[in-house]
Amino acid sequence: MCIRDRFLCRDHDIYVIEARAGADEDYASIEGEEKRGTGINENVYWVTSDLLKDWHKLPDARANDIIEARSLKKVLTGNLDAPVNGYPFFAGKERNYLRAQIARITASTVIVPAGVFQPTEAN
Repeated sequence: MCIRDRFLCRDHDIYVIEARAGADEDYASIEGEEKRGTGINENVYWVTSDLLKDWHKLPDARANDIIEARSLKKVLTGNLDAPVNGYPFFAGKERNYLRAQIARITASTVIVPAGVFQPTEAN
């Protein structure tokens, strides 16, 4: 588990921590989601606006949310249950938009894609 990001928001900032998704977690497959522990849902994220208060688990990322978030420029309010108003329309709440943006940032900052460098017997 590690501190991942701090998002500057309109009303109050959001702090994000990241952890590996465990295989023993309850998981109900939802259409458009990758299986937890793989791909864009390899990690699980918790957020809070106050480090001394409760942390809230973000939902798994969905491909449609990432596609919609790519087209939308929106300042976060810091309220996870707030609707995301803007054009083009974003179907989820701010928690879904935040999770989609985290997935985009993570994908953009990977230095070496998985499986590119494999150890050989000589190594």
